[in-house]
Amino acid sequence: EYGGSIENRARFLIEVSGKIRQAVGAEYPVLAKINSDDRPEGGFSAADMLAVCRMLESNGVDAVELSGGTMLGALTGDFDITFSPVSSRGIYYEEAARSFKEEIALPLILVGGVRSFYDSLSIVEEGVADYVSLCRPLIREPDLVKRWQSGDTRDSECISDNLCALEPGHSLHCAHIGGYRKKKGLLKFYSGSSTSVNTKRAVADCLEDALGEGRYDCDLVIFHITMGHNFEEIVTELRRLSPNARIIGCTSGGVVTRKGSDESLRALSAMVIRGSTEGFAVAGVEIGPDGDVYEAAKRIGIDLQSQNGEINMILLIPALMALPFDRAVDGVDSVFASEVPIFGSIAIDNIATTSLQFFDDRVIKTGIVAVGFADPTLDLIARACHGYDVIGDSFEVTRSDGARIYELDGIPAIPFLIDKLGLPKTASRLEMGILMYLAEELPRDVHEEYGSRYILRGAGGLQYPDGSTSVQFTCPEGTKLRLARRDEEKILRDLDRMVAGMKEKINGRKPVAVFHADCIVRGKRSFNQFLKDEIVQHMQQPLNNGENVPWLGMYGGAEISPLGGRNRVHTFTSSLNVIVERE
Repeated sequence: EYGGSIENRARFLIEVSGKIRQAVGAEYPVLAKINSDDRPEGGFSAADMLAVCRMLESNGVDAVELSGGTMLGALTGDFDITFSPVSSRGIYYEEAARSFKEEIALPLILVGGVRSFYDSLSIVEEGVADYVSLCRPLIREPDLVKRWQSGDTRDSECISDNLCALEPGHSLHCAHIGGYRKKKGLLKFYSGSSTSVNTKRAVADCLEDALGEGRYDCDLVIFHITMGHNFEEIVTELRRLSPNARIIGCTSGGVVTRKGSDESLRALSAMVIRGSTEGFAVAGVEIGPDGDVYEAAKRIGIDLQSQNGEINMILLIPALMALPFDRAVDGVDSVFASEVPIFGSIAIDNIATTSLQFFDDRVIKTGIVAVGFADPTLDLIARACHGYDVIGDSFEVTRSDGARIYELDGIPAIPFLIDKLGLPKTASRLEMGILMYLAEELPRDVHEEYGSRYILRGAGGLQYPDGSTSVQFTCPEGTKLRLARRDEEKILRDLDRMVAGMKEKINGRKPVAVFHADCIVRGKRSFNQFLKDEIVQHMQQPLNNGENVPWLGMYGGAEISPLGGRNRVHTFTSSLNVIVERE
């Protein structure tokens, strides 16, 4: 009944299409996709195709999509590994389509080898088919039709090598651009950068570096920039090129891209994200010079949670003047009950001790911006390390108010620290800032994870007439501190240890994206170019492992990264926050 003659072989298709028509009614379109020719001997032929299409036509089908070939055809040599006929040049099944149009009145959709706007146009205008269908070109360029419609009629970038389908364990995705995802998550990450001094050109270059030439459409842009560009123009140009994208950004002391570090004027880098808006939420608030950092950060948390109750990690970027930094983290933590990991950096700039932030179409002078990610297929693996040695005896904060330290061991803070360091009483703020690193002992259970018993609590370089100083953190009375000093060899050793531990946690998974926060003093302000680049290479080479991993980093005022299950602010560290697919 269902084999032998072409009528019997077609019976299953005809019966199913008839039942579908009965179910959906006369007005609902019913389409059938059918081979023009299987190619292997004894398979479905062009004559069979015409016979079956006549049956479909009389059975109420509205249109036919014409394709061809089988996997067996690839094994017998009739089709190559790209699934195109070995004899084909251009449109794969054009000859079969012409035969169809001569005998069948049904509308025809033609698929296979369509890579050119002008080929598509000629197929329809010459009556070869009524429509064209695209598959792999849209995997390579999801906005290809929109690009053609806008007047950019360059051919599709798809090279038909089928790596989008042949990569085992991966969802469909072009293998020649970043953003690989093995699982069908909500978000895909890409990164790009530009050194163009022209602001508009820099924005376009950055997006094209991430997404490919001529491609700007995305859903979220997170960018870091150094001083020199017109900031309002950056936001305006991002909005023009990708009108539906949400925008988060900040100034920095320099950027770190997947190609390395750049602390020049007008450096621009971005993490560009495509995917469902169910996968993220964004928030921003301006604090002002006298605002309450904790309450502002709490509003950020409430805003994120109200937009999306499934947030499982947060990128947080407070301004340099949003002091003390730990209160910003505490404010967000108070909303999420410390159950959601928070990572990020403190915005700064590479000219003055100020910062700017960007939230959609707004430029904020002193505030907090954040992105909450809500992709359930993703996990965060985060680490930070400093590579400093702790020296001398401990001393106690005996009078303080928030981040302001008035007395240490009962002595005004600045004279006490100058004496501890053996500096002249006339030591400048710069001299003190370079040498006066303060450290606090961590709980014993995080020593191994951190690679140190101590977390750095900032530099006591700010001097007030009353002899007090201030640090970047809340420093309550009774806090025990010690001095610390930089050890360049230890910095590299600790980086290697940190990255090795992260790779063990990653467990063979390819990073989906890396958000990297580095202290500004690890850039050119303290290190020569060689050592600065070496620090970056010690992180990027092992994690990239020869892959094109999306990477967004910056030199900032402090670093935010979880430690021991608690969200913390670090200073003078390298912090890596690697997003991977959940095991």
